[in-house]
Amino acid sequence: MDNLPRRRLRELIVTHGPSVIDDPGHCERLLRTICGEYRREFFVLAGALKEGVLAALSAAPVDASRSGLLTRLTQQLRNNLAMTEEAARWAVETWALALGVIDEPGGAPVVIVSAQGAGDYDSIAAALRSASPGTRIVVHPGYYTGGLVIDRAVEIFGDGPAAEIVVESVNAPCVQIQTDQALIRGLTLRSRVELRGSKYYAVEITQGRPELEDCDIASDSLACVAVHGAAAEPIIRRCRIHDGQGFGVSAYEHAGAILEDCARSSRQIS
Repeated sequence: MDNLPRRRLRELIVTHGPSVIDDPGHCERLLRTICGEYRREFFVLAGALKEGVLAALSAAPVDASRSGLLTRLTQQLRNNLAMTEEAARWAVETWALALGVIDEPGGAPVVIVSAQGAGDYDSIAAALRSASPGTRIVVHPGYYTGGLVIDRAVEIFGDGPAAEIVVESVNAPCVQIQTDQALIRGLTLRSRVELRGSKYYAVEITQGRPELEDCDIASDSLACVAVHGAAAEPIIRRCRIHDGQGFGVSAYEHAGAILEDCARSSRQIS
């Protein structure tokens, strides 16, 4: 399950107060607005709402056993909606976190990048420089300068449509991944050249099994994605790879690449 809908729901309630979800019909419409593109997550959250999970959590006495309540509600969703244990537990915990019934478990630090200045950083590069391994970097819509070097295990998520979160480099690779584990999801990644004779990949991966998901990737001078070195085998899922000069994905020097459900308008893979 993706935790971006969970964070969005919590931010909504923190910003507007718990009364914003008092009306079930209005609450479901809000859910569709903030996480409708996450179909599985929306389905389980809306199902939990209709099953009365939100009402049960809101009505629970302060001294009630939290773990017992969450377990009962999780089982209710499994029995009545045939949800898996993972999905049911995630839905119940998401509503509980949103209402403040339980505390956010300790985990990876999260930082916000906003080109409009509404986050912790106004550039992805600045967030990367300060990030410790395990940090989640959430990027709001806007235009960002590329030339990013990812050399530690971080996760970068676009918070909105990929077409509205554009990372572009000029006369440089847009992203270079130099770590065994990393995740980039929901960004537009572009490399373009203005200097005659210059050629660059949009994404260059030299090691490990980093993941690219739901990205739009283009380069006007070389392959969109280059993977090289025997230690490199990235996983590329649901990405649109297009307008590359040559192959969409170029793997060489004994490198590999796993492509899943990608749309490619360049030649596929070398």
